[in-house]
Amino acid sequence: TSKKRKLAMRSLHIAPWVPLPPNIGGLETYLSWLCRKQVEEGHAVFVIGRTRAPSSHPTCYTLKGITYYIIPASNFPKVFPLNLRKPSALFNLLTNTLSVIPLIIRMVARIRPDVIHFYEAYQAPFSLICRLLGYPTNLGHFAFQPHWDPLIPHGREFSLTYFIWHPILRCFSVVYTHVKCLLSSKGNIQNLYLLERILGKSRAYFIPGCIDPSAFARIMPDLEIEKIKEKGYFIVLCPRRLVPEKGVYYLIKAIPKILSNFTKDVMFLFTGEGPLLPFLKTEAVRLGIRDNVLFTGNIPYESVLRYMRSSDLVVIPSTGEETLGLSILEAYALKKAVIGTRLSGIPNVVEENRSGLLVQPANSEELADAIIRLLESPWIREQLGKRGYKLVQGRFNILNTLTKLRQVYSGVMNPEN
Repeated sequence: TSKKRKLAMRSLHIAPWVPLPPNIGGLETYLSWLCRKQVEEGHAVFVIGRTRAPSSHPTCYTLKGITYYIIPASNFPKVFPLNLRKPSALFNLLTNTLSVIPLIIRMVARIRPDVIHFYEAYQAPFSLICRLLGYPTNLGHFAFQPHWDPLIPHGREFSLTYFIWHPILRCFSVVYTHVKCLLSSKGNIQNLYLLERILGKSRAYFIPGCIDPSAFARIMPDLEIEKIKEKGYFIVLCPRRLVPEKGVYYLIKAIPKILSNFTKDVMFLFTGEGPLLPFLKTEAVRLGIRDNVLFTGNIPYESVLRYMRSSDLVVIPSTGEETLGLSILEAYALKKAVIGTRLSGIPNVVEENRSGLLVQPANSEELADAIIRLLESPWIREQLGKRGYKLVQGRFNILNTLTKLRQVYSGVMNPEN
């Protein structure tokens, strides 16, 4: 108890979306885990964020020790990542960010936090103002995306990119990112050395994304899915939003080959929603696989985890941005084998042929072969699941993240350290 009192501080998270339904995505899930653990450590935790749910004015409430301030999301971009090459998208982002600065500053003055977390680089104006007001800030989620390839300096000491990012990143006291390196769309490793070049090693941190693996012991199998398995089906789960960058279309395209080359029947579960849903349903009918595909729509987070517990295999077929792939860590915590793509931060989480298999993005043939291989070998699936479980118990455990965050806090609150 005395240790908690010594560490206790007022921690404010300013997020793109509130980490509560209907806003849950990978970043929001990570933020939810982090806030809950901070409360357990004795911190006073506050979250300011937008919501997609209808709301006419900001609201405030406390849930499980976390105080939420909700900002309506009217006219805010609904799709990320934005194509900032389009002037209209950039203008929309800029005007919406600037419009809520007075509201954010009033909330910050009311909360009076010891440290403020931001989760997107476009929040630099908020961070700069908060620093001028005397509040230390950090950017808690930063990674180069594959579609930024033309903007990233590759081995050049100075470039236009450096001068673009320099003023943005200097707005934050420190910056940390979920991944140490990313794979570009061309398959090249991009080390995030730019952070250290701009901020210095004492102000740049590389902190893996994480979950609390101990919380998954209570996740029970889903009874409806278990009934399907009793009929002789294998269950392949794809816990992805139905948007182009998540690669779900290529899994749909792979299903006919899987069914024609595998002796047992397979049911494919898609636990997400998005603009591709009508198209994917039409494709399932056209390909003759309608009876082997189940679209659950937007279901509660706990339900997704129960489906995952009942599944034989988890597939993450991303073709666009994917800084981490938190669903991979959730699958690891449930000892499930994973198939991912060689893209962005996924290879930094999936150890190829040790904790899962990796395929090329947008390659239905290779994806089908990988799924068939794992469905045909229960022993390989079991071994991959065990190694993934070890990974999430160690490297991707939220307790390790909290330890590194204390180092961040020490640096921003005591600069002389």
